[in-house]
Amino acid sequence: MRLRVFEAYRAAYDKSPYAVAFATCFVKGGASDTLAQFKIERAESWDVLRTVKFASFSGLQTGCIQHFFYNVVFTRAFGPQRTMLVAVRKTLAECLGYIPFVYMPNYFMLKSVFNGGSLSEGLGDYVAEISGIMPKYWMIWTPVNLLVFGPLVQPQFRIACVAAVSFCWSALLSYLQPMKAGDG
Repeated sequence: MRLRVFEAYRAAYDKSPYAVAFATCFVKGGASDTLAQFKIERAESWDVLRTVKFASFSGLQTGCIQHFFYNVVFTRAFGPQRTMLVAVRKTLAECLGYIPFVYMPNYFMLKSVFNGGSLSEGLGDYVAEISGIMPKYWMIWTPVNLLVFGPLVQPQFRIACVAAVSFCWSALLSYLQPMKAGDG
C-alpha cells in the first residue's frame, strides 16, 4: 500500500509539479499553523483567517517557488547529480542565497500585506528580525538540505520531504512571526 502511495505521488508530481507542490505545502502550512495556535500558543479559539494566510504562503512559497528553485534553478546551476558535492553546493545556495534573499523577505512582505501593511513595512520588519531568525534556520536546515539535495531523496520527493521536516519549522515560524492583524 505505501509503495502505491509513493508511486501515485511521484506520478502526480511528474504530471503537475506545481499543483502537487502547492497542495502538499498548503496542507502542511495549515496544519502547522493550527498546531502553533493550539499547542504552542494555547489559543482557546481557532484563528481560521490566520491559518488560511499561512497555508497560502506555504503553498505558494514553500510549494511552488521552492519547487522552481530546488528542481529547476538549482538543477540548472549545479547539475542534476545527487552527490554530496552537489548537495553541499545546493545547500550553500539555499542557506546563503535563496532563504535570506527570497524566502524570508517574501514571508515578511506577504505577512505585512495580508495584515493591511505594505511590502516595504514587511521588508523593514524582516531586516529588524533577520539576525534572530537565520541562525535558527541554519541550525535546522543545513543538515536537512544536505540529505534533501544528496543521494537519499529523489527530485520528485524533495518538496514532500521538506514539507514533512518543515512542519515543525513552520509551526515555529508561525509562532514567532504569526500572520495575524496587529503583528506587523
